Amino acid sequence: MKLRELLIRYNSKGNKSNMTQKNEFQRRLNKYLNNSLLKKVYAKELIDNIEYYPYKEDLTNLFDYLSGIIKLKEIYKDEVLYKLLTFDLPNESYCYFFNKLSFKSRKSFLNLTINTESNIRYDLLQLRIDERKILKNNLDILLNYYKDLFSLRELFKNDKMTLLKINDYINNNGNRIIDNMLDSIYSPKEDRKDGQTYIKMIVDDILKNEQVNYSNITREKTGGFSSVYTINTKVLKIGNNGRVSPSFPNNPYIVKPLLRKVFQLDDKKIFIEVTEKVDNNESNITKEDLYNLYAKLRDLKIRWTDVHTRNVGTLLKDNKIYWHNNLTPTDESLGLEKYRKAEELKKGEVIVLDADFLFDENDKDIKMAVNSFDREFEIRYQKERKLKK
Repeated sequence: MKLRELLIRYNSKGNKSNMTQKNEFQRRLNKYLNNSLLKKVYAKELIDNIEYYPYKEDLTNLFDYLSGIIKLKEIYKDEVLYKLLTFDLPNESYCYFFNKLSFKSRKSFLNLTINTESNIRYDLLQLRIDERKILKNNLDILLNYYKDLFSLRELFKNDKMTLLKINDYINNNGNRIIDNMLDSIYSPKEDRKDGQTYIKMIVDDILKNEQVNYSNITREKTGGFSSVYTINTKVLKIGNNGRVSPSFPNNPYIVKPLLRKVFQLDDKKIFIEVTEKVDNNESNITKEDLYNLYAKLRDLKIRWTDVHTRNVGTLLKDNKIYWHNNLTPTDESLGLEKYRKAEELKKGEVIVLDADFLFDENDKDIKMAVNSFDREFEIRYQKERKLKK
């Protein structure tokens, strides 16, 4: 069987997660690539037929292996780069390929991304000034098709005039940013009509309160249970409903929520939370700060099991709701249990940002987080409690 026929045969087979099938393919492929006389010929043939390679998730390992048989310029040809861009690979893979290219090929690759309307994360590539200029010169084209406007803006954050042009486009095309905010929840083919309507309504209300535009929305992080955005002095979290502790006793040691609700949108349960922005610089937080906050929660009979500097911040103002009209959401409307009173925290004090691991101490299903100070702090808290008696 010829090598091309082998690739086509296995590429056409279903259930590519079948390890027996994958191992069988690899064993047959190795017969070609381990042929001492013809392995260079077969390596070139494999590259020329790379569109038929059945396990696209392994392409970086394959290309690394082939670079030990043939030259890089024989691997990363323009026609091969074009094919790679049609595979919709993870951004990490494209970063890997880009770093292997010659300066000339890097420019060809960037031009190809535009010609193929690729949506790779340019901001993750280590671009030189002349390479960045290729994208800048094609900005009008990019703005028309490029999906992730947040990453495009990040790419040109130090280019004042280009950034201004991107921000103008965002302000005039707010629905594009709303779509970006939903991309971590919805797949490209899923209906997101309800999500667009409700998220836009919430975002527009925040923008009005803050007296800013869509270009003032900043993406802080994506992944985990939610994506986080700052809109001037407000923080907006949008995620699936896979929270560890969906309800816990309301208390003064979490950033007061303006909104905290699960919406049923497009057959999805979507969690939305709006709070005040705080200083989340971890370097400002000491271990003793963490313990003092932990002890305050324990005094209210609340267990906090994900105790870490990444989950706390420093208040930029007193911990209360700041809104253009009187907004006093009830515990029930926030999906929380009855408020447990204690002294309200003031500007400069440490507070819990991520309340996904807060539980009533009598909860029968307290979940523990990894890399947390909870166990160490609980032992200390119980010892100190005994000494006070």
